Amino acid sequence: MLSVCASPEHRAALGLLSVALGAGVGDQLIEDISASDPVKLAAIINVGHVHTLLSITRSRDPRLDEVLPADLWLYLDEMHKANLDRQSDAVAQLREIGVLLHENGLSAVVLKGAAELLSPVYPLPGQRFLSDLDILVREDEAEQVRSLLQGRGGDWRDYPETTAKISHHLPPIANARWGHLVELHLRVGQAPVDHILEAARVFDRSLPSDIPGLRVPSLQDRFLHHVLHGMQRRFARHEIYLRDISDHAAFARALSSQEDAGVKQALTDAGLLGQLEALDALLCLLVPEEFPAPGKAGQDWVRKALKYYGSPELRKHRDTLDWVIHYARKFFFDAEFRRHYIRKVSSAEGRREFVAFHRERLNRIR
Repeated sequence: MLSVCASPEHRAALGLLSVALGAGVGDQLIEDISASDPVKLAAIINVGHVHTLLSITRSRDPRLDEVLPADLWLYLDEMHKANLDRQSDAVAQLREIGVLLHENGLSAVVLKGAAELLSPVYPLPGQRFLSDLDILVREDEAEQVRSLLQGRGGDWRDYPETTAKISHHLPPIANARWGHLVELHLRVGQAPVDHILEAARVFDRSLPSDIPGLRVPSLQDRFLHHVLHGMQRRFARHEIYLRDISDHAAFARALSSQEDAGVKQALTDAGLLGQLEALDALLCLLVPEEFPAPGKAGQDWVRKALKYYGSPELRKHRDTLDWVIHYARKFFFDAEFRRHYIRKVSSAEGRREFVAFHRERLNRIR
């Protein structure tokens, strides 16, 4: 099915990820790497956030060691080492935050990459790329937590009331001593994520970590969040994001059959089981020896997604059109959203942020 993807660089990126996840090195992968522009291949790996994972493919097959350029091997090695250092810094940052919360009688739940740091599902440290630190706080404690972090040197922008009603998290807080931005989440995600993973229930089901004041969601909630967050926009748009696949493999191997059944039931009840089936189909595509073949719906999704994945210019055009439609619908049918964006575009800073956001999105499409 990979032949549906017209770009050798995109096929090579998927092939390298399949080897990292445990598959063998096939002739097609060697041909795809040989036909690839190394700069384009590196960019695809980078925006897919698997540049910290792929160094483990070295020495899996002598042909792979020979065909992948030496400077690309060096890049992958250095990215993994750098991410190990970043993760160590992030744990120290989480420890400072957790102790501060604990000393003030508060607790919070770490999400996504932060949860991976405190309760890993990846086989080796440093494999999952981490950007910011997402921390779920109780809504009635959010201002107290924010004030505590500001007291430690945190820099926070003003937060308009209309924005608070739209977003599920507060603006990122930066600190000159910290290497990672912190996002305090009031809810686990936007609808329908917050309806399926209600914040209060995520708190109730969470588990203690080694850091006082910080808890980790149950493995079932983490897996469900991974599916819902990763596929919330990508499912309808048939988008492939490489780190979603590596995350999916790590969770699939860590889940018990009971936890897996719980996730499937929750998604079935919400009418969103197709999102899980799409990720399962991607995993089967890359590691067919370990993961069972999906149903027809999952296969159809992957076939269409591969076509888009190998056509970045088509994806850019579609992304622009989708955002125009999104803003038009929201503007005409959501009063809070309309007030928020009128306020945003009425200031020069707001307009710059708006343009920068969409320019960065287009630049990330490779």
